[in-house]
Amino acid sequence: AGVLERDGSTIAEMTFRDVDALIGTGGATAGMVAKLGACRSAIENGAHEVFVADGKDLAGLAVLARHGRAAGAGKSTRITKGMPSTSRQLRRKVS
Repeated sequence: AGVLERDGSTIAEMTFRDVDALIGTGGATAGMVAKLGACRSAIENGAHEVFVADGKDLAGLAVLARHGRAAGAGKSTRITKGMPSTSRQLRRKVS
């Protein structure tokens, strides 16, 4: 399902700044903090982007792996180092 807002909606796009804000406000805890840390590490070590998605949605994962989220594959969160945030809710928290 990707990274979720407090209201349960999936955050479509995040940057490192958004990740820090989500953790800092308590919006991500325990296991999600660990996942977000792993995403950051992957990007810092050469990945251009990382997707957090529902591992039980095999069909969605297959489409995501082949075509990216633009193909409409399930709910996922794309994390990058510094592209602008597209989440209105996170933008309010970060600003």
